Amino acid sequence: MIDLSIQFSTDKNNLQRILDLQRINLRSNLAPDEINSQGFLYVEHTYELLQTICETEPPIIALDGPNLAGYALCMNRIHSMKVSELRSFFILLEKLTYHDKGLQECNYLVCGQICIAKPYRGFNLMRKLYVKMSELKTKYQYCITEVSSQNIRSLNAHFKVGFKPIHEFLDEHEELWHILLWDWNQNELTN
Repeated sequence: MIDLSIQFSTDKNNLQRILDLQRINLRSNLAPDEINSQGFLYVEHTYELLQTICETEPPIIALDGPNLAGYALCMNRIHSMKVSELRSFFILLEKLTYHDKGLQECNYLVCGQICIAKPYRGFNLMRKLYVKMSELKTKYQYCITEVSSQNIRSLNAHFKVGFKPIHEFLDEHEELWHILLWDWNQNELTN
């Protein structure tokens, strides 16, 4: 039985642990069959960039004793131009609407990345990380993320949490991406 502690982390020692788990799960470091069955991460952060992002909103981590079981990065839009791979995503967000209201008028949080370590997959941990993230709903109306159509495992997991597609686009490599929004006021999660 896994006994997880899920928390916002202000401990800078956890940043390196996040980067280590991130590196293992980057698409560039995985075999094609693993990408198809397990999903992947797209963006690799430097320690300095991750530290900057996490100063505004701390990451959420899941710990199994001393082991990092998973994490979710919470990105405030003030960091929109700091991650080169996400710049066009943030620019596009400012042009989109949800319920006939422009997102540029809304206060939203972006899940900049979510990752579950292999031994902890299949235990509904992603949902638990998002439940913890939803504690920020007093500050933000929505949680938004983008997921590649090639990352079927992640897409399905986000739909189970309650994210809804609001837009899709092709990137410069002709890869289809889905922008997903979770309306915290309409779809509350519980463990």
